[in-house]
Amino acid sequence: MGRERLKDPVHPTQKPIKVLSRLLKLATNPGDVVLDPFMGVGSSGVAALQLDRRFTGIEIDPVYFRAAEKRLEAATFTPELFMSESEDVEAVTDSEDTEDFTDQDNPFEEPTLFASN
Repeated sequence: MGRERLKDPVHPTQKPIKVLSRLLKLATNPGDVVLDPFMGVGSSGVAALQLDRRFTGIEIDPVYFRAAEKRLEAATFTPELFMSESEDVEAVTDSEDTEDFTDQDNPFEEPTLFASN
């Protein structure tokens, strides 16, 4: 295995991201949804996100799930794509076609990426 292999926790069937990326390129297109019902530590999710695919993963083991959650959050974080909340508020209020957000709970609330039992 390569350097991307997680050491903590060690998953017995972790696959190299390079191999999974090759398979996803052959079987999917950008924007497609990739479903991994046995996600483990999230290697397939990392490969999918790196290739501009959407990803849904399911994992029953809470230790592996937490490891996958951290790994996928790290794979999706791109600093130049995110603004601070104050910059975001300014951008909305400065826009010509500002919508009325009073009916929504919180328009700037982060969406939930993961759910667990």
